[in-house]
Amino acid sequence: MARKKQIFALGSAAAVLVGVLGVPGAQAAEDAPGIDVSNHNGTVDFEAVKADGQEFAFVLATDGTSFTSPDFDTQYKGAADAGLIRGAYHFARPGSGAAADQAQRFLETVNYSADGKSLPPVLDMEANPDGSACYGLSAGEMRDWIKAFLAEVKEQTKRDGIIYTSPSFWKDCTGNTEEFSENPLWIAEWGVDKPSSIGGWDAHTFWQYSDSGSVDGVDGPVDVNRFNGTVDELKALAAGSAARGSAAPRGDVGTAAAITRDEVIDRAKKWSDDPVPYSMENYHDGYRTDCSGYVSMAWRLDTSLSTVTLPDVSHPIEKNELKKGDIIGNLGPGTGGAAGHVVIFEKWANDDKTEYWAYEQTPPETVHRKLTYPYPGKDNFEPHRFDDITD
Repeated sequence: MARKKQIFALGSAAAVLVGVLGVPGAQAAEDAPGIDVSNHNGTVDFEAVKADGQEFAFVLATDGTSFTSPDFDTQYKGAADAGLIRGAYHFARPGSGAAADQAQRFLETVNYSADGKSLPPVLDMEANPDGSACYGLSAGEMRDWIKAFLAEVKEQTKRDGIIYTSPSFWKDCTGNTEEFSENPLWIAEWGVDKPSSIGGWDAHTFWQYSDSGSVDGVDGPVDVNRFNGTVDELKALAAGSAARGSAAPRGDVGTAAAITRDEVIDRAKKWSDDPVPYSMENYHDGYRTDCSGYVSMAWRLDTSLSTVTLPDVSHPIEKNELKKGDIIGNLGPGTGGAAGHVVIFEKWANDDKTEYWAYEQTPPETVHRKLTYPYPGKDNFEPHRFDDITD
């Protein structure tokens, strides 16, 4: 993946991607395809890459303590300009330099921003191309190194870094630790029907299934990948969706416990009483501070969902069924990023039910206000009810 490839003869284990066909690199029909490139790929025509059906591109930024890809700026900007979701990765050298120092140099090079089109920073953990596969570190030392790197990423970007690795490296060099299963997994496993299950991850987020793909706009072979989800879910991850994005099995989103309607309103009121600035990237009380993060907080979900994934824990209801704690919004596929919006219903503001009071996370900050039904200037907003809400 980086300057030298070191993923060899990887064995297949229990599959975690449902619906994959019995050929290497096959995927569910809706999975979004993408590539990853480095200085070895040279000049890339990302407009042609996009026209060839690719939806994302990862770009090598840095390697170890000193190497910076001379093509990074051009490739990273080119991917975004072509309309691709982009990501940057660092080739780790745990045997030469502190994790925090490597992370700091990586992040300074990337200059990550919450622009809605950039994926969380990637830590590339693979075998040492120049010596001992595990860099001379014990499994415990390797886990500590990874933890320190990801902590620096989290501190500076507020994102949970993506981990790129292979089954062989993860098992041999970390002891197949489950310590990082809340970080998105990008698994590299070539020539197999389905990627292996490792490290306690419920599922992968990205799968690099070949290092010899052919994509318009790239001269010669290129690494090819699949995102474990739709294009809308990919965009939601870039926009600040839950750290694991669509890595969790679709429709399988946990909650802390059932919650009452009064509790939902009390939790929503907490942010409106002391307004929280709107952001698709920042977090408050452990939840992302956009509209769907606000609903996730009020419903006491385990993580911040997006307008794409909120329907996984709720169901449509009729207008006359609305009660406090329900939501009204534009939800589901096609609503990733800024395309979707949702508010928390409190009560009707008049007898003919044309206006209602709602709690809303919207620029510039949380508000409690009266709205026209279903939403001002919108006719595609529909009411939904949390599956685990009680009266």
